[in-house]
Amino acid sequence: MMSFNTLSSFSRWCQVTKTPFSLLGSVRTATKRAGGTVRNHGGSPGKRLGLKKYSDQYVIPGNIIVRQRGTQFHPGQNVEMGRDHTIYATVPGYVRFYKENWMRTERKFVGVVLNRGERLPRDEAALGRSRHCGLVFSDAIGDIMFFALYPSPLDRHVFSTQYHGSEAPRPKGPGDGAPWHCRVSEHTKEDATFDEFWSKLGVNKAENEREYIKVIKQVALVKRISDTQSIWTLYYALPPPISPRVFTVLQTIHLVESSPKSGIIVSVPIDLSADEELAKIEEKGTKGRYVSVERLLELEDGKVEWRMATSSTPGGSIPSFISETSMPGQIAADVPHFLSWFRTVREKGDN
Repeated sequence: MMSFNTLSSFSRWCQVTKTPFSLLGSVRTATKRAGGTVRNHGGSPGKRLGLKKYSDQYVIPGNIIVRQRGTQFHPGQNVEMGRDHTIYATVPGYVRFYKENWMRTERKFVGVVLNRGERLPRDEAALGRSRHCGLVFSDAIGDIMFFALYPSPLDRHVFSTQYHGSEAPRPKGPGDGAPWHCRVSEHTKEDATFDEFWSKLGVNKAENEREYIKVIKQVALVKRISDTQSIWTLYYALPPPISPRVFTVLQTIHLVESSPKSGIIVSVPIDLSADEELAKIEEKGTKGRYVSVERLLELEDGKVEWRMATSSTPGGSIPSFISETSMPGQIAADVPHFLSWFRTVREKGDN
């Protein structure tokens, strides 16, 4: 008869060998926790933060000055800050960095000045308020005519330095539509006399614009109403993928020949759809709309001041902010283009 100790040993042996792996020896289990997985392995692109424009550097509206997270720099004069704290210029001018006391600390600011060498913060009590013309005017033509007819001497600047002028009579409000932009330039007799300017801007203006504005490919006189009023249609061939644009305007001119000489050219959009005969003459394309007021003034020193304000909508699906941000540079470029073209005309003796 088997003893109790023998049965006990036999039963323990059966428990150990009830799996085949137990005969091969002990199995080692993991003692280190498994690591997690990484998706981008550190390959995400940088955010390109930091300064994009430096002090005294020239900028135009829309140029980014600072990309940042948080407000290391705060927006000052003539700049705005986006939702991601990006600070960008709203007027053409020169970048300025400066500090101002804020509560018990000091804050860093960035702004844009209209004249090189101007400092910020501006002493408005001594220097007056900074005035820039690339703001929003009222839709009323009377406001623009007031700007054209009654300029302040403080607003007169040589084109080679700046193209800015009178400040808007009020900020943009609901329903105001497209913003207004303007420029002011002064010219010596070497550029052109008053009579020479008027012969190209006050007489058959649209045909002459085709010669120095490259995007204007076709111009047609729809109807000459009188010696001072006429209807013109202008065909703009813009770079692809933008389709051509057609602007049809009623142009009205007024010339004062007594000293000092002055002349006004007003262009307003007009709809010809109600007149089938006139509509046939109109160029075909996406219809845009623009209005402009230009004034030529003979100054006391023999120079000529050329002052211009305009507002436009290109029509079609072009976002308004694209056309609005590019407008200041376009109307400023018209001045050197005109002068370059007029020199060739003068050399040929066609003026």
